[in-house]
Amino acid sequence: MKSFVISILSLAAVLFSLVANGQTPAPPVAGSTQLFQVVLLVGSTTGAEATEGLSKSAEKAISDIRDFLPFKRYRLLDSGLLRTTAGRRSELTMEGMGGQKYRVSLSFQGDRLRPGDTLNVPHFEVGVPSVRTRALEPGEAPPAPSRGLISTSFSLAVGETIVVGSSKLGGTDALVVLLTAIPPSS
Repeated sequence: MKSFVISILSLAAVLFSLVANGQTPAPPVAGSTQLFQVVLLVGSTTGAEATEGLSKSAEKAISDIRDFLPFKRYRLLDSGLLRTTAGRRSELTMEGMGGQKYRVSLSFQGDRLRPGDTLNVPHFEVGVPSVRTRALEPGEAPPAPSRGLISTSFSLAVGETIVVGSSKLGGTDALVVLLTAIPPSS
């Protein structure tokens, strides 16, 4: 209790000092928010070169790295929007082939939201959520929240679309994940 009173008195002294010198304390700054578009594609190593159902920015991102990925054909599985606040982790559930669910989670750091400004994404993960098929027995631990497929960190510019990564699905197919930091509307 004594340290709490001292902290309040210290804060009051700082505020009094600012006001006495003609300064007003700056209001607290709320965390920046950012809207991201997440796109799930299936990439295939067989068939003719093609992109099916992709936006222009997604096609550009794929063409920029086409030489680095073994896939010839890309097809849209799902896309979704995820709004989050700087420093907080947010999640989005998306659908893949055959109704398979994927959980995408990310957090970002950055306080400028103009096109071209860089955002740091210290956490980006795509996983398969675990499905509980029966009630837990007393003392039984719950299953892990998801099985990770892609886990990474990176930076990207506001307005930029990047290929975050890929994960083998089986056979000649892989899940390919794209992310766009959508510029704020003016």
